Amino acid sequence: MANQLHNFFAEVFDQIYVLNLADRVDRRREMVRELERVRFPEAGEGGGRLMFFPAIRVEEAAGFPSAGVRGCYLSHLAIFKDALRRQFSRVLILEDDLSFSPLVGRCDAMLAELVRQRSWDFVWFGHVLPARAGGAGGEVKLERFFEPIVTAHFYALDRAVLGPLVEYFEAVLTRQPGDPEGGPMYNDAACNMFRAKFPRYVTLVARPSLGWQRASRSDIVPKWFDRQPVLREVAALIRRAKR
Repeated sequence: MANQLHNFFAEVFDQIYVLNLADRVDRRREMVRELERVRFPEAGEGGGRLMFFPAIRVEEAAGFPSAGVRGCYLSHLAIFKDALRRQFSRVLILEDDLSFSPLVGRCDAMLAELVRQRSWDFVWFGHVLPARAGGAGGEVKLERFFEPIVTAHFYALDRAVLGPLVEYFEAVLTRQPGDPEGGPMYNDAACNMFRAKFPRYVTLVARPSLGWQRASRSDIVPKWFDRQPVLREVAALIRRAKR
């Protein structure tokens, strides 16, 4: 099972990016555990097609809701540009607070379907969309989706969309907040505006969601107690206990 699951991911994606700030060693450590749990053999060393990609930290919001939102936006854009420059066909993007659903260990049939699927540009494996009623237990499906999607912690891109997406994300950086064409915003909101503007790009979602965000200290919208070293450690212990 270990090699089978790994081979499906390796067959589908040229590169698997894990976005991680250099100083968030706690998140990197927890993410390595998650990757090992779903049987990526090389996760501990970061070799092969899986890499920890350096996230960007900035001090100024520059029109974004916060400096953290801007840093996250620039980090995802940096991945898009790296994938485009290296001419990858398909890439998987994970944020370092991702927790995989137990279904990931049993979804090889869905991944095989994805290998055969040629008509997608975005795939959201993790999301917060409402669950579908009446689905068979343990069954994972990919379905076409047209509505906005919140979060960007576990998604994939096809090469056909990379160039236009980079162009759109860079154009957002030149606009003022509130611009009807899309000014500074969260990266998932920018993806939603791009999808609405260019509906020819096909979005698929996994049903049910195959991953969610772990409870951990946020660098985008930090809580007040996360700014205090002692309280930060207490909060981390509580979060781990809740998980």
